[in-house]
Amino acid sequence: MKPKSGRGWFGASACWLALMLVGGAAAAEGVLTGLPPESVLRERLLASPSVRAALALLPAEQAAAQVEKKSPVAWSISGGVGYRSFADDPNHAPTETELTLQRPWRLGNKEQVQQQWFDERERWVQAQIRMVARTALRDWLDALSVWLREEGAAQLWGEQLSLSRKQAQAVGRRHELGDVSRAERDLAEAAQVQVEAQSTQAQARAKAARARLTVLLPGWSDTDLMSLLHSEPPALVATVGMVASPEDAPELQLVQAEALAAAGAARFEGAQRRADPTVGMRIGTAKGPDEKFIGVVFSMPLDGSARDSSAEAATHRAANVAARVEMERQRIVADRAARAIEAANSVIVWHQLTDAATRFDAHARTTERAWQLGQAALTDVVVAQRLALEQRLAAQQARAEALFRHWLWVLDQQPGLAAPL
Repeated sequence: MKPKSGRGWFGASACWLALMLVGGAAAAEGVLTGLPPESVLRERLLASPSVRAALALLPAEQAAAQVEKKSPVAWSISGGVGYRSFADDPNHAPTETELTLQRPWRLGNKEQVQQQWFDERERWVQAQIRMVARTALRDWLDALSVWLREEGAAQLWGEQLSLSRKQAQAVGRRHELGDVSRAERDLAEAAQVQVEAQSTQAQARAKAARARLTVLLPGWSDTDLMSLLHSEPPALVATVGMVASPEDAPELQLVQAEALAAAGAARFEGAQRRADPTVGMRIGTAKGPDEKFIGVVFSMPLDGSARDSSAEAATHRAANVAARVEMERQRIVADRAARAIEAANSVIVWHQLTDAATRFDAHARTTERAWQLGQAALTDVVVAQRLALEQRLAAQQARAEALFRHWLWVLDQQPGLAAPL
């Protein structure tokens, strides 16, 4: 990518910070720049192993809730068969049978309180799923930004390698004609070898980043990636004053859902302070088939302080999670404010480094012409070209960073982007 005019870009970025225009809001309304549509991202998220694993928690929680709901009120049946002997008639031993059918009887509003707790637990699991999906999306963006940096650097080193080879060939021909010294020829060849080594390392890093991206975010074609590599980051991505409300942040919603679930558990344990009686019916025979009986059975657990302690522990756990909600809210506000500033600053830095790269390129070309005219040493040319390359690399890295910061800012503005639930 050729650097653009430095003054034009710098002026645009300065205006951008001061304007606080609709550009930032417009960016927030769209999807992530350069990425597939939201529907495609959601489809790929649903295929992600981490999201699939999180989604499996929801039916597991629903099934566990059903077990906990039905177990305390399950019917139980018991029975027995025996013989009874009498001292006055040892030969007479009639068969006796007994059958008991009973179940616990829930008192008060325990079932309603328990159902509310189950609903809150389910919403907590849903919040966990959304958080896992957001983390997976953030990991994808991170892997993509790494590839942008490494592939951009590899291409720049490739261009520099081509330039170094041409330069070494030209110096070699001039050395054969006696126009340059052997020292200058050796310098040109040494510079070429050094650039070859740097280019080889850059190519290896780019391939590694591409391999990681292919595993984490499959479906990218080389054409799509190259189009993204050479796309321009939005000029207006955020302003310092545009910080999204933390209330719709997946991180805060996760802690809030956990707090509600913990509070529901505390309410249920409080309701459990009063034990449930067990009632049922008992039928059987005695002294043979001629004597039958039927009756009612009743029992009540005597747990002492165990239920009080359990309720007290649940209350303390709920208080702990509730306190974390405000901590998480403050952290999110601080992080989003910082990301908004970082997004703004990254564009300015990108423009400034692009301007510097343009000027260093011009200086390198001027130095090379001076060397061709015998007005500068080859060492000056090599140094000027190296400085120009370093500035182009810095500008390319800043461009990738600006795009990544823009993505993070958009995620702050659209917390529900590509959410699976």
